[in-house]
Amino acid sequence: MKRTTRIFCLALALLLTLTVPALAFEELSKGSKGEAVVELQNKLNELGYSVGTADGDFGGKTEKAIRQFQKDKGLEETGILDEETYNALFETGIEMIAENADTKVIGIWPRLSTMYILTNDGSLVHFWTSHYQNGNTERNSETIATDVKSMITTGGTMPLFVKEDGSIMTDASVLLVEYEFSDDWNIQNDFPLIGASDTHAIGLKQDGSWISTGANENEERDIDGWSGITQLQVGCHYTVGLKEDGTVIATGKNDFSQCKVFDWTDIVKISVSPNALGATFGLKSDGTVVATGYYGNIVNQWENVIDICAGFSASFGLTEDGEILSTNDEVYEYLPKNHKCENAVGIFGDWDAEGGHIIVVKDDGSIIVYGSDADFYNSCLNNAETDLSLTSTANIAPSNRTSSSDDAESNAEMAAVLDAFKELGDSIDKNGDGYLSMDELFK
Repeated sequence: MKRTTRIFCLALALLLTLTVPALAFEELSKGSKGEAVVELQNKLNELGYSVGTADGDFGGKTEKAIRQFQKDKGLEETGILDEETYNALFETGIEMIAENADTKVIGIWPRLSTMYILTNDGSLVHFWTSHYQNGNTERNSETIATDVKSMITTGGTMPLFVKEDGSIMTDASVLLVEYEFSDDWNIQNDFPLIGASDTHAIGLKQDGSWISTGANENEERDIDGWSGITQLQVGCHYTVGLKEDGTVIATGKNDFSQCKVFDWTDIVKISVSPNALGATFGLKSDGTVVATGYYGNIVNQWENVIDICAGFSASFGLTEDGEILSTNDEVYEYLPKNHKCENAVGIFGDWDAEGGHIIVVKDDGSIIVYGSDADFYNSCLNNAETDLSLTSTANIAPSNRTSSSDDAESNAEMAAVLDAFKELGDSIDKNGDGYLSMDELFK
């Protein structure tokens, strides 16, 4: 696929609205046919139990896949989709995020072993399971706010939430250093770059000046002289910026070499881990990956990578053919058997010693959650219409990775396509608020 075509597909995918139907229980066995079998086969393929083409005919391959799934889950190996097997495959009894057909999920962000989910009615909900505290699997949720317009996840390890009045907030309950946002942080002031961690937040204003709040004991907010920055990453007590020439600059805490990035070149994306043992990752234009400290010896073997995401105790990469890479081998037990997700275009997530989540974005705009309690989150998302806008998933940028022979040509093509998308966005943003509603998008 040509570079420009691929960029178009990636950008378009992030604008799509997708509804994924949930499969109601129906016992299925060899010889069964119909739409229910198609959905069963799609689910088995998605989980790495290949049945080939989902043709709606429950044959020998489907029976074999069911048996293998049952064996892996410690169930009786019957080869039949009985209710127990169905519950393991599709996780029934899940409370729906959306209580009515008009509610859509417009933002999702994993933090360690929990998840933030934003719906279009302004509700921002924090989900977690109590087994991380006391050994049981009771699910919990808390509504943090009811007037949130969008998520900003582009610039750091903590999501920022934009309220209806344009003001910015974050989840103060998880901050290591308490900080607040003044009136100058109102999103109406237009921030080309903005990011936050649990220690500080930084924004680049339209006039080129910087604004910051939070801790500065390690000079993590000492960025006034920075210029030509195309991507910002805010970590725990340190800040990293990607410059337009592909080099990287950093300031702040450096006791684990997290700021040792000044010799990096040809970088197209950066990502920082959220923990105090910070690490910085860089995706190079040739599809290889570099990282600071210990992780450098792991990721230097990665190839053909199109996206990266740094997590707490595990970090992730996504290759051109959909393979999910991790710096922590424990993650692989939660992935499909071949570690691949077909038609994947972006990855983000977080992980700690108790577990975590990886979210993969596919080229049709759908998302899949892998990891601890993945069945719960996938069921929630599959039972609610998903409308992930560019403002809520902007951390997944189209890759501009090219080979050394066509860098200039491909980068020029990308710039032209992105300019075209900006022009298109400006033309349909009728109320001029910088956001594209679904009404504006499809009129």
